[in-house]
Amino acid sequence: MKAETDLPCLTSGDCITQGEWDISVAIGFGQKTNPLQDYDDIPLYVLPSIAYYGEQWFFDNGNLGYSLQEAEKYSINLVTSYSDDRAFFYDWDPSNLFLAEVLLTI
Repeated sequence: MKAETDLPCLTSGDCITQGEWDISVAIGFGQKTNPLQDYDDIPLYVLPSIAYYGEQWFFDNGNLGYSLQEAEKYSINLVTSYSDDRAFFYDWDPSNLFLAEVLLTI
């Protein structure tokens, strides 16, 4: 068994504390490329991030899930997510605010 200080979450700050809401906002300028012909790219100025991980269920930027089985090296989850396809047609769609696949590495 690993010591608690060897866990990557304790040193990198990438983990969310179970049972607590994690809310943050990124401000800047970016664009989400629109794959539709004759449609403009979608500008991004403010990106909120909202997540909650309970003992078995979780919410992470539009993804809602339930953990069926967790082990040290794997987990089995049921997950549903908000479809982001309509975001290309409507500027104020929630998918243009919550980008689930944004990863920043410094």
